[in-house]
Amino acid sequence: GIEFWDYTFEDHYGVGIPLPAFMPRGAVLDYMMARVTRNNLDLFEKHGVFGTEIEKVTYNEAPATFTLTSRSIATGQHDTTTVDRLIWSAGTEGKPYIPGTYEKIFQNFTGRVIHSSDASRLKQDVSGKKILLIGGSWSAEDLALMAIKLGVEHVFISIREYSILLPVLWQAEWPHHKVTILEEEVPARVQEDGQTIELVAYDAAQMSEVDKVTTVLKDIETVIYCTGYTDSFDDAEANIFDESVYGMSQEQLELYLKGGPPLDIPEGWTMPENELSAFVGDVPFAKDILQSQFTFSDPYFYRGGVFTTNPNLMRVDGSLSSSHLLSMDVQARYLLKIMVGDISLPSLTEMKRQSREDALLELSIPAFRSFVDRNYKAALREVMEENDEESAAMDASYNVFAHATELFELSRMALMMNEADYFFGIGSSDGLNEYGELLFNMSSVGRNFDANGTLGHSFRDLTPGHCRRFRSLHTGAYPVPFNAPWMQLSDLEDPRTLVGL
Repeated sequence: GIEFWDYTFEDHYGVGIPLPAFMPRGAVLDYMMARVTRNNLDLFEKHGVFGTEIEKVTYNEAPATFTLTSRSIATGQHDTTTVDRLIWSAGTEGKPYIPGTYEKIFQNFTGRVIHSSDASRLKQDVSGKKILLIGGSWSAEDLALMAIKLGVEHVFISIREYSILLPVLWQAEWPHHKVTILEEEVPARVQEDGQTIELVAYDAAQMSEVDKVTTVLKDIETVIYCTGYTDSFDDAEANIFDESVYGMSQEQLELYLKGGPPLDIPEGWTMPENELSAFVGDVPFAKDILQSQFTFSDPYFYRGGVFTTNPNLMRVDGSLSSSHLLSMDVQARYLLKIMVGDISLPSLTEMKRQSREDALLELSIPAFRSFVDRNYKAALREVMEENDEESAAMDASYNVFAHATELFELSRMALMMNEADYFFGIGSSDGLNEYGELLFNMSSVGRNFDANGTLGHSFRDLTPGHCRRFRSLHTGAYPVPFNAPWMQLSDLEDPRTLVGL
């Protein structure tokens, strides 16, 4: 999912050069930069404007243009620019999000407290120390592994509630057994010595803390919030966009800013049966499901990228699939096709109708429904609490969450690829072709879940057999294993040296 069709790894590194499956960050950045500048070396100098902040965006109905007011960071000078289209491409991650309750809890903590986005001095923050990570998603998994590589004494990870989708729970064994997961335990207070942290149980059903100390962590020197970000588009709405940008009445705008209307679920519509149905049963829908919370069927963003009440406002965020770079490339192609007139947008009424149909499709997928429907989330939780990890219910949970979710994401991306006349296809909304199946297999099983923690291995330490699960969509090349455990390798090295060449 990180190799581009028009500039492959063979184009970048040479034909027949063995490469690892998990590329170092610096190598991925170099590869991406080479792709966008190979035919225009001064692309950014010619077309980029740097050291500038956008302070205000307004929309003019006639002519249909945006006026941007910007400020030079160096000089403070203001300038205005008029454009026909505005594409928000600042990603989904805005300001670091830290729950206010945690800020109060750690006021008396004498160690270092940072957000996962602030890893500039990570080695100093973790080497030889006991640390606490709060949150269990991608940044927590990544930072835990990096901390072990940098010589941490021990990592504790506090996760508020169990979810089979949390990456920190995918590790069969952590390298050198240096990680302890504190499942459904959250920080509650810091003792007088400033480095002892008390954790209490979290009742996910009631979404509240139970004031009974479950764990006491001593000698913690660093706390890292892995609690995500505010959405950058939401930040723009709060600080940059004028009301004229939205193309809405005042009443419609107020509803939009509150999250939009509840999803209109047709009377008598039920969730189609799946592998979990026998364990969960027929769960009634919550009454407060907001369609704007859906990943693929936000009623305000057609196909995830076109603002329905003002189609001249667009965004690219890569949220269509876990293959984020491919997803962004497809979305960019789709928006380009609209701008040059190759794709005609349906009417606002039709966009809303399609969005509702898409929402019902999304609501049919257990993982997505659990994100937006608290009734279903509670029912799933009850099933998981009543069954051990080897049970049929847990097997069904994994199959439905991991496999069905990925298949659905890829089918939606396949639809957009076809509509945008993308340069290759992965199938359709009805099923995946050979390329789509390959992408699905890499996305869903492309980890070494049997990594030996005693030997210091992580999921990145693939065996030759595991490497056969990966294959280039464009050249058919297979990766090869690292020449040493990932823990011993530098992220700054040329990837060709990591496999022994």
